Amino acid sequence: MLEEFIRKPLSEWEASDLDRLVDGGAREDDRLEFKSEMYGNNDEPTREMLRDVTALANHQGGYLLIGVNENGDGVASDIPGVLLGDHDERLRASLRSNVTPRLNGLEVVIVPYNAAGVVVIHVPFSYTRPHMVTFKGLNQFWKRHGREKNPMAIDEIQFAFERRLEGQSKMDSFVTARKRHAQGLVPSEAALFLYATPALPDQALVDIHDERIRLLMNSDSRAGAGAIGVGAHLSPARPSLDGLKAADSDSYRRYLSVHRSGHVEYFSEWGWHKEGTNLMFPPVVAGTIFDFVLLVEEIYALLGAVVPMVFGIVLTHPDGIGYPRRSNSDETVAAWSTPVLDVPAIFEDHLAGNGRMVAADLANHLWNAFGFEKCQYFDVEGEFKDVDR
Repeated sequence: MLEEFIRKPLSEWEASDLDRLVDGGAREDDRLEFKSEMYGNNDEPTREMLRDVTALANHQGGYLLIGVNENGDGVASDIPGVLLGDHDERLRASLRSNVTPRLNGLEVVIVPYNAAGVVVIHVPFSYTRPHMVTFKGLNQFWKRHGREKNPMAIDEIQFAFERRLEGQSKMDSFVTARKRHAQGLVPSEAALFLYATPALPDQALVDIHDERIRLLMNSDSRAGAGAIGVGAHLSPARPSLDGLKAADSDSYRRYLSVHRSGHVEYFSEWGWHKEGTNLMFPPVVAGTIFDFVLLVEEIYALLGAVVPMVFGIVLTHPDGIGYPRRSNSDETVAAWSTPVLDVPAIFEDHLAGNGRMVAADLANHLWNAFGFEKCQYFDVEGEFKDVDR
């Protein structure tokens, strides 16, 4: 496996890392392929590139290195490289246009090598497989077997679709169970519940002994001065039945939890609505949403995981909770009248770099429930702005 030779993000690769592949005798396998020459611009080379990449995606992901020779037995022998050019942009554009569903988290990087370069395509493990090549009506599914790629058989395609649907069903069931759990924590008090759930919530993504995750869970707000982070003023994150949990002295009133599966949830019975009133405190709610989503984005960046996710908000027992005309006003503009406010969830297939817009969309959905066009605390780029200050 390539990871035995290079243990760093693709964006940090250097010529010396490529030399290590040759010196160490890196061998092609079901997750690694070497190509001596760059794919051409004509139809057949384009088809071949799309087949090679989707074959990796429909298996377990992997790496395709263009500009590396192998000795006939799959062992890297030397590095001629390829002429420098806009290969990365061309390959990305073709993969975006000719593969469905989209390959999330795909990386295409040119690593300079002597006077040339090696084009590296990293295909992450895909939670949305199978991926079909649609170039000029080709409509084919390919999969890697060892060093070879083959068209997927009908039963392989069927199994892949069933696995995808099974994953969606598991995610839906898991989210429903977590919502019920939140609603049962405080049988009569209004509470705010935020959740972010990965596509396959039964897989283990999080090492509960990773101190970096624990530090993130107790970090200050990402919404700026004056805002309270979802993990601020909580006890240090500790192991729990599900993974890691940071809570206040009464763990059922406010907590932040990161499950081993990568599911993240935040529950708060206080702070988000004005004490002694039935009025929501809008800037606090918006800032909390912003901080929560960016925390999740940071956790997944740390994990190096590219996983489709669902984000949602539930207000439990919000009967009579109203939206104030102004943040410092006790006058209600709109009020909620049912026992549960379950905001429509947002599906995000590639969170990295998109956290701010996800937070803004999520807040907009909540503000829509109270009759507003959008949440005024986010600008057009998804940055949180406390306009009441």
